[in-house]
Amino acid sequence: MKRKSTDRTYLKRVIDRDFISICVDDYDFKGYITLFKMNKVTQDCIIKYGEKNICVIDNGYKMMQYVPLNENYTLTAFCDKNNKLVQWYFDITYRNGIGDDGIPFYDDLYLDIVILPPSDIHLLDKDELDEARDTKEINDEQYNLACNVANKLMNDISNDRIPLFKRYETDLNHLLELVKR
Repeated sequence: MKRKSTDRTYLKRVIDRDFISICVDDYDFKGYITLFKMNKVTQDCIIKYGEKNICVIDNGYKMMQYVPLNENYTLTAFCDKNNKLVQWYFDITYRNGIGDDGIPFYDDLYLDIVILPPSDIHLLDKDELDEARDTKEINDEQYNLACNVANKLMNDISNDRIPLFKRYETDLNHLLELVKR
């Protein structure tokens, strides 16, 4: 299991970036919302999902990530340079928190869910989750947690019960205003 930081310093192809993190305590979300804005990149990144090629990293692209404090997932909205949603990306997590450096983090449980608008859903990296259990990187409890959270999220996605989908545009605009200052 890897701990991942939401400031994405590991993305070396992004050579000019802005990052902001805010703490939110609303009726429909409690946790952190981060914005990672890619001003200049050395190379774009295109991911293939079935027959679709989706660009997720390029000049002007953004990743806005929800890191709820009492859930076992994070949700990232990938947006193009015109702020158009490219994909939703759920990371299934063991734990979410805030580091000593003030940057939100999550302990990644391998399993991911991608939604390509409007409703093309992909479950990713089940093989990595299985391998992590087989090699004892995670235990059975963590394995079952990942599977249960993914199943619940996929059900909630299919039944339009993800409230963060409805608030993301407002949150994105708010964070973009804060980055300008």
